[in-house]
Amino acid sequence: PTVANYPAFNPGYAECNAQQIWGTAAAEVIREGATPQAAAEKALARIGQILAKYPIAQS
Repeated sequence: PTVANYPAFNPGYAECNAQQIWGTAAAEVIREGATPQAAAEKALARIGQILAKYPIAQS
């Protein structure tokens, strides 16, 4: 059976994917000399901001 891709069910995930957050974090390490830890923390903070806009209702 065909299963829809996860972003189809979660707009926050889709927005994070569209903004290429992890690719941007890798580019910061490669181009700007950021530490992997700092780039990851910045990426996770951005993901948290985006996902906060789309709360998941508990039933």
